[in-house]
Amino acid sequence: MNFKLSIITINFNDAHGLEKTIQSVINQTFIDYEFIIIDGGSTDGSIETIKKHNYRIAYWCSEKDNGIYDAQNKGISKATGEYCLFLNSGDYLYDNNVLLNVFDTSPVDDIVYGDIIYHENGSTDRRRIFPDHLSKHFLLTDVIGHQVQFIKRKVFEQYGIYDTQYKIVADYEIFIRAVIKHKISIKHISIFISVFDLSGLSSNQEQVKKINQERAIVHRMYFSKSLVFLYYTYSSILQSGIYKSKLVAIPVNFIRNFLFKLIKTESNK
Repeated sequence: MNFKLSIITINFNDAHGLEKTIQSVINQTFIDYEFIIIDGGSTDGSIETIKKHNYRIAYWCSEKDNGIYDAQNKGISKATGEYCLFLNSGDYLYDNNVLLNVFDTSPVDDIVYGDIIYHENGSTDRRRIFPDHLSKHFLLTDVIGHQVQFIKRKVFEQYGIYDTQYKIVADYEIFIRAVIKHKISIKHISIFISVFDLSGLSSNQEQVKKINQERAIVHRMYFSKSLVFLYYTYSSILQSGIYKSKLVAIPVNFIRNFLFKLIKTESNK
């Protein structure tokens, strides 16, 4: 049996977050989905949580993996749905009608993405509404979370799965690969899809450095050399603070204007 949607959840030693994720899925009014859970060999009670809801889960396993994206690739290999949604442990769907509202729009594009709510500091919610049109500037500087993307399974079949050489930004890379290189169809729908809890994210500078390094590799692979050069030159100037000097104000403005002109030109190609 093929489903409209495969919901893939990965988990490792987060039984509390997993329960929250599972509840948000099994309480959906939309039923044309299969639920896949890939556990990384948890020892904290996560397996008991999975077994408790086994009757609502199409497939699950618990074994060591090589990181988040290796686990997500395992989920893809078991999926039969037309679309895939990656709702990892701790993430949860916005309300019980989210999936029904999404599929009532009769999606046909290769990637359909909605909006997200960031849950911060245990209590604060910050809403993020993504643009309808994703400019080159947006794709260079921002990211759409996998928690709000409905990706056709054929995208993975035709253009490849998550590249596990990236430990942090493989979801960003596959989106850029699909949109920039293969020019797949994408569409924004004005629906809040999921809530993403930011409390577990590290602010460690080494982590930030690693993210920037991996994103730089992606930029060099999929964007023009001139665009990448101007983008990083302008970013370095902003970070250094020298743009505040009157002596460099004119050349900095020139770089900025040329950068955005180039972005606009390339976005129209």
